[in-house]
Amino acid sequence: DNETTPPQAPTGINTFFQGNTLILSWQPNTELDIAGYKIFKSQNTQPTHIAYSLHQTVDKDTTSIEINDLENGQNFFVLKAFDFLSNESEFSQIIEVNKS
Repeated sequence: DNETTPPQAPTGINTFFQGNTLILSWQPNTELDIAGYKIFKSQNTQPTHIAYSLHQTVDKDTTSIEINDLENGQNFFVLKAFDFLSNESEFSQIIEVNKS
């Protein structure tokens, strides 16, 4: 494995609401050099990767986050994994969350 190989994109992404709080979780990556995950968010109804802004960065031991300030309407999330050399994965599948 050379040092420019990026990690795989996160998989197994799940969302559910606890009251008004959105819980977003995912499966841990299996790469040994995984350093963490980046969670990106967009409210664009035609989601493109360019429209996403970084919502949160977490370490490798974190596989879920709570989002308390989710806007009503359509929200889109994608994740990336990154390693200790800052190689980043592709975006995960797009997760769409509707909050009313």
